[in-house]
Amino acid sequence: MPLSAVILEQSPPPPPAVLIDLLQRQGIPKPVAQKLARQSGEIVWEHAEAEPAAALAGALSNCGHPARVVSQADVPPVTRPRRVPRLDLDEPRLGIFVGYGDEPVWFAWEQVLVLSAGVFKSEKIESRAEEVRNVEGMLVGMERRVKVELERRIVADLFADEGTELRHFRLQSHELNYSQTMGGTALQSWREKFTLVLARLALRSAQALISPQTEALLAAGLIAADCQVDPYFEDDERFAAHNRWLVLRHRLGLAG
Repeated sequence: MPLSAVILEQSPPPPPAVLIDLLQRQGIPKPVAQKLARQSGEIVWEHAEAEPAAALAGALSNCGHPARVVSQADVPPVTRPRRVPRLDLDEPRLGIFVGYGDEPVWFAWEQVLVLSAGVFKSEKIESRAEEVRNVEGMLVGMERRVKVELERRIVADLFADEGTELRHFRLQSHELNYSQTMGGTALQSWREKFTLVLARLALRSAQALISPQTEALLAAGLIAADCQVDPYFEDDERFAAHNRWLVLRHRLGLAG
């Protein structure tokens, strides 16, 4: 019998405790349910039998997280993104360079499925000991000082359909070669340059799904604190799971 998957109709996923409880009601052992709740994202349960999948979708819907059952065959595979140093945006097709010395891979703009931007936040903690001296300059002890630096990293994932293969590319805001991609000048900040790249991709990929986080970041000039939609993702794994869900919804005609 064909296997099924349970997916949410909207983001974000329910709290882990809620999902763990609902999964356990379908006979899934607690350790497995805990792992699924950590990793699944909006594609809640994969490779499930049809009956328990339908029961879980109904239970999720009843507690305020609308869900549906889809065929597992429709769920895109897990992919690892290729980091992109530059793009060619000026041709009738999209050129993506996956290495500095390589020729670009070309895609028709209609082949672009999803453009999804997000922000990762991390803390860099530096601890050091400093001497403490009195007014005469004599050493009286040591004091430990902690310095916390907050780093925000903005990235965008682009998915393109080659017919037999789903291609997954990663644009890093601080790594993209802007002068070769779109002629960015030294007078522009990286925020301005990355905003222009994302905006051009979104405009030319007319049939693609542009995530709400991407639209919010563009509207806010990539200032995460000014976004109307929360653009933050816990880590790369959560971001990848979310984007895989977006690809699935686009392929099933559920986007929008």
